[in-house]
Amino acid sequence: MPKRDEGALAQRATYKAFHMVSTRWADNDQYGHINNAKFYEFVDSAVNAHLLIANALDESIGLVVDSGCRYTSSLKFPDVIEVGIKVDAIGTSSVTYGFAVFKRS
Repeated sequence: MPKRDEGALAQRATYKAFHMVSTRWADNDQYGHINNAKFYEFVDSAVNAHLLIANALDESIGLVVDSGCRYTSSLKFPDVIEVGIKVDAIGTSSVTYGFAVFKRS
């Protein structure tokens, strides 16, 4: 598997599908920004919506076996975000996705 450039920032043009997520007041933490753990929920919602639209959840289950996240800026309610989705690799029994969260302007 090719090694990713961990230093490169996500470019919107490299993502083929997008899922819009509206942040909620409850997503903010006591510091006034969206807690890092919420980003995983946004990505989870995006990939499941994408798979449902593609009718790809009928006969298989999805397990997350590896994940990582690099934060480059903060978000807060009432920001609207778009989660970019792309397929990085397809194996014989697995799919490796790439995601990026973009603030909608």
